[in-house]
Amino acid sequence: MAGEFLGNVLVWGMAFVCSIGTYYVAKINIRPGTNRLIACLPIICIINIIPEVYHASIGERYSSLTCVYRAIFNWWTSFKVLGMCVNRGPLATQESLSSFLHFATVFMLPVTPRNSEKFGNLIKKGDDSSPGKQSWTGDCVRMGALLFGLCVVLAVVQMYMEHLSPVMFDLCLALILFFLLSFILESTGFLSLHLLGVPLVRGMAEPYLSTSLRDFWGRRWNLTAGYTLRELIYEPIVEGRWIRLPGAGKKGKRPSTVRSIAGVMAAFSVSGIIHEYFIWRSTGVSNMEWFAFFFVSGIAVILESAIFSFWKKYNLPKFPSWMSIAITLLIMIVMAEWLFFPPVVSSRWSEFGVKDVTDQLIRIGLLQDK
Repeated sequence: MAGEFLGNVLVWGMAFVCSIGTYYVAKINIRPGTNRLIACLPIICIINIIPEVYHASIGERYSSLTCVYRAIFNWWTSFKVLGMCVNRGPLATQESLSSFLHFATVFMLPVTPRNSEKFGNLIKKGDDSSPGKQSWTGDCVRMGALLFGLCVVLAVVQMYMEHLSPVMFDLCLALILFFLLSFILESTGFLSLHLLGVPLVRGMAEPYLSTSLRDFWGRRWNLTAGYTLRELIYEPIVEGRWIRLPGAGKKGKRPSTVRSIAGVMAAFSVSGIIHEYFIWRSTGVSNMEWFAFFFVSGIAVILESAIFSFWKKYNLPKFPSWMSIAITLLIMIVMAEWLFFPPVVSSRWSEFGVKDVTDQLIRIGLLQDK
């Protein structure tokens, strides 16, 4: 317990100091590009060792919180800082720079502020969080429901582990991932919105209602990660420049098909590399199946877009929403069974992760030890 407490103090202390340094770099108006990147390089290096500091403080044993910190700092925060270096992303907006509290919140937490006009066409109705639109009660109920769902699935796994078929166990893993990730994004969003007053784009937007693969990845699943990839990978390729010029990002001419395809494949490939790094650091095993999962997902999104264009060109009848949802979920399940879950199970990450999360919930009294 002492090691965990010290580790968390170090994590958030280092993150806060890094936010001060990054804010200073942003405020002194260093020219975006190489100069700003050089100024931020020491900060980026420190950000990326934060999860390892926590890992060392708990005796280098497996911890799900270490995985969460790797996602936050090795990916989301690092990409936000890199984006700021080329005048992109939430840390480069005037609203973030107007207040250190706003800037530090966006820097340290896995949140995306609702302060960019270009996010408007990507946000489902009702998926934004801003003061006056979301109540404490509603958000608390939503977080409670997610935590309850997580406890139920973990209890089922705990009691019936020996009787679950591989497919049913993978389904349980999918539900655990959804409930856990949604709870993390909702709780940090709750802190940002209600205590710090930062209006947000919701981190999860009912991914089980996705009507297409593009809808799933672009508008519903883990939007914090999606926006970092869009800002730092997809859009620079589509625009043909890394540094965003003043006024860029607004609606303009349609990007070429080649650039769009290259941007999509690059974004999914980078996501695959990052996920592969996570599983390697957590288990010591890497067989590139997670990279393959995201690479294939990128190809699937491109093929789907081509099919939709063909459908629209010849004015063919649209599928009912329920059918589109069923087809999308079926495709996701097939691809996950093929490439996503096998390395999770074979590396024993599922075993370590389920046990650690279960132990944490037992410790705080939400689950009983069997």
